[in-house]
Amino acid sequence: MSSTGLSFPRAYCFVRARRLNVIIQPHLRFTYELLKWEEHQQQKRNQPLKRELEWATIAREIALMNKPYSRG
Repeated sequence: MSSTGLSFPRAYCFVRARRLNVIIQPHLRFTYELLKWEEHQQQKRNQPLKRELEWATIAREIALMNKPYSRG
């Protein structure tokens, strides 16, 4: 995220599109920490805090993208 300048949602889609395994299900706590790290990086650069998507939306969308590939 740092070297490419991508936000978390964009970085997630970038990785998902390039991995051979379609399912990418990061631990939710790790995902949350990435969002907080992204905010910290914005503060370090004196940029206004902004999120492309809120945490609940990200968690829901990840689950929906993986649903067709999960058992159950």
